[in-house]
Amino acid sequence: MRLFISFFLIFFALSDFAGALVLQSDFLIFEGNKRTDNIVVKNDTSSQKMYKISFLEVQQLPDGALDIATEEPNMPLDSFLRISPKRFVMSSNSFKSLRVQSLHLSVAAGLSEGEYVRYLFVSEEGMPSVKNGSVPVQLGVPVIVRVGNVKSSLSFEGISLKMHDGMLSVEGQLKRVGQASTWGQFKVYDGDHLVGQLSDFALFNPNMSRSFSVNLYDAKAQKNILRSDFKKKFLRVEYHGNRDYGDDNDLVFKLPLN
Repeated sequence: MRLFISFFLIFFALSDFAGALVLQSDFLIFEGNKRTDNIVVKNDTSSQKMYKISFLEVQQLPDGALDIATEEPNMPLDSFLRISPKRFVMSSNSFKSLRVQSLHLSVAAGLSEGEYVRYLFVSEEGMPSVKNGSVPVQLGVPVIVRVGNVKSSLSFEGISLKMHDGMLSVEGQLKRVGQASTWGQFKVYDGDHLVGQLSDFALFNPNMSRSFSVNLYDAKAQKNILRSDFKKKFLRVEYHGNRDYGDDNDLVFKLPLN
């Protein structure tokens, strides 16, 4: 089963039939001495609802889509993660803060050094579980657990200029070596002129690569960019990790315009 989730601000607004629960939170990272964090949910419907929380093993596919794992995880985290409350009632248009807590994140506690990713899902009580094939009522946020000194290095591969349906885009692969996930943004420049941007891009462990596509658009002129619009002989493609989450990766690639 595939899910498509934006990773910078997980913000899903579902229909009233689906519960219309809105979940606002960055993905959560537990490492070092950090032990607690919070997410905020809102019942955006006109009636009272009951919701439940679960952690699921989800695999990110090379195109960024998410697939519910059908096998048991290599390292279960049930005994290392807590959330409160697990079930709760929300009145119409009300907010609720949920507390997520990590416990004993150490090799001595039985966790091998590395990074583990789980997804916290919120669903309406009484509706089918995501494991049973129901996606519409599900809201998810990645929860990352790091044990030890976890780092990664990144590289570009196969970057090229493509044309799809009248729009130019810079496409390629972002590859990762190491155990840490990366989360950041792409920027494409023609000289000093920003011609393309892709934010909220995530490559989660254990995936070692993910494809990307940055559409080229002139925001000032409000039009798609054509090859004849380029002023320089190459485009500068940049990727920058999010410093707020300890991701100090920076990549730059010069793409010739032959």
